[in-house]
Amino acid sequence: MATTSRVTSSTTTNAVAEGADIANYDGHAAKRQRTDEGRVLEEENPNHILLMTILNPAYPITVDVIHTISSPSGIVLRIVIFKKNGVQAMVEFDSVDSATRAKQSLHGADIYSGCCTRG
Repeated sequence: MATTSRVTSSTTTNAVAEGADIANYDGHAAKRQRTDEGRVLEEENPNHILLMTILNPAYPITVDVIHTISSPSGIVLRIVIFKKNGVQAMVEFDSVDSATRAKQSLHGADIYSGCCTRG
C-alpha cells in the first residue's frame, strides 16, 4: 500500500515531491472583513508568491522537484523549502499571472502519474 503526501499552499505555506498531494494551493493574500452580522468576508489580493505544503511526504522534496512542477507556469525567481507541519516551499514567480497559472495548473493535479496529487 503506497503512502501519498498532500501538498497545500497559500501565500504563507507550501512544497512538492514524489508521492505527494497538494491539498490547498493558493496564490492570493486574503483580506478579512466582518459584516454587521458577524460574518467574515474575504477579499483576495493576487500575489506573485505561492507557499505550498506537503503533508506526509513519501519521498524527498527538493528544489529541483518544485522547480520542475512550477516552471511551466512562468519564470521562477526563488524557491525556499523548509519543514513545518510536513514540508513547505515558498515559490516566488516573476509575476502575479505566473503565480495564478501555477495555482490553477497545480491544484488537484498529480505530481507523478498515479500519485502525488496536488490539491
